[in-house]
Amino acid sequence: MLVVATKKEHDKALAARKPDALTVLYFWADWSDECKQMTSVMQVLAKDHSEVAFLTVEAESVDGVADLYPIEEVPAFILLKGSSTKPVDVIVGANPPKLVEAIKKHSVKKTAATKTESKEDINTRLSKLVNAAPVMLFMKGSPENARCKFSKKIVGLLKEEKVIYSYFDILTDEEVRQGLKTFSNWKTFPQLYIKGKLVGGVDVVAAHIEEGEFRDLLPKGSSKDELE
Repeated sequence: MLVVATKKEHDKALAARKPDALTVLYFWADWSDECKQMTSVMQVLAKDHSEVAFLTVEAESVDGVADLYPIEEVPAFILLKGSSTKPVDVIVGANPPKLVEAIKKHSVKKTAATKTESKEDINTRLSKLVNAAPVMLFMKGSPENARCKFSKKIVGLLKEEKVIYSYFDILTDEEVRQGLKTFSNWKTFPQLYIKGKLVGGVDVVAAHIEEGEFRDLLPKGSSKDELE
């Protein structure tokens, strides 16, 4: 799943989608128990439907995105086709069966002929993903539930440095997981990208921080210190 932290990231993510591709926008809030339940459901669905893009948006924190859609409460799910912001389906509340049925109805399963993307296609997709946010972390799991000690460590480092970033859970998309190894010539995860360029893994990031160089790599607006 891709975390959307700004409207610009929302627009860029949709622009990258093919005309018949399904995108599920998940609007949530940290105070909602129903959202905690549906977050787990979304993680499972993302693993089962690699042909669907799953984007998560913290409804009350990301300006200008929730207002685009007909939602008044969370959790809410907006299903879109291609780059259009006109929903093909809207689901409000914690209703996993209804969400599963809607995804099955609107998604286009990959056939044997299209299941494996060409090298050019996957590289184009990866290029868009690493540029989806000024600071992008490709990790195992999520910042709240890291699935390996290295991902957990780099999340801790970014938190200490007060970095504003988006992440992609590589465990939900095997094509991205394997493709990035060749795309970046870096075989392990996590991988941190700044302005679309690979910085490295946890050891490299830790070294930059220790040497006082890390803050210089961050683009303007990527530190919470700038917002205080």
